[in-house]
Amino acid sequence: MLNTLITCLLLVTLLCAEISTSDSTSKGANLEDFSNVSTLPLFDFDEQLSKINNFCIPRADYKQLSSDFVTGPIANKYNRQLLQKAHRAIGLRELRAVLGFHISVEWTDEYKPSDKDFTDDLTIEKYYEFIESEKRHVSFTSRYFHESQFLSGIEFLDKHLPAVRNVYRRYFEGIRRHPDPRMTSYDLGQMLKKYDVISDRVYRAIRGVVDKQEFNLCSGTELKENDEKGNLQESLSIDQL
Repeated sequence: MLNTLITCLLLVTLLCAEISTSDSTSKGANLEDFSNVSTLPLFDFDEQLSKINNFCIPRADYKQLSSDFVTGPIANKYNRQLLQKAHRAIGLRELRAVLGFHISVEWTDEYKPSDKDFTDDLTIEKYYEFIESEKRHVSFTSRYFHESQFLSGIEFLDKHLPAVRNVYRRYFEGIRRHPDPRMTSYDLGQMLKKYDVISDRVYRAIRGVVDKQEFNLCSGTELKENDEKGNLQESLSIDQL
């Protein structure tokens, strides 16, 4: 009887030891997994948007934006419309990239889909293409610009204000790091709502840039500082939008 009791105690002790070892190993593996998770560098959106808003584009460069098409007082209206619409296209490009969509359509192609387009067998990418097309239709870009003119506005912002694209990219990557094949139409709707939020803030920043040109608010000192600083740099602090 005593031998049986001792044997049982030994078995219980060994079993507990195995469970403890297994649990410790599992916790260690989990810690290693989390330590390998990479995070995006911190990014201060408010600071970057403020820098965009306060940026002074050299007057000669700004005039060149419209010199091939219009001159005089109309040029200011042309440039304002172009930049305020071009930044939205940059935002949609960055949104597509995060979603993993490769849509090849002209920005001035403003097809307005009807209910007949949204069939049951519609792919998620085609669904996105239709709802993005609705956004382009609302902007009436084709009423103001040809495709080549519109592309020149995108190139102009990428050259003089690369922070615009960077703000969009970092914002969307902060929400969704990688494309998700399980994405639903609801998910796309939520992402487009996020696009509207950040697009409105970038719009206000771009408006500050244009106002400085129209009211001659850029002094020689500010232009010199812009040349010395070069492109707007990323910040290493974060502020929620």
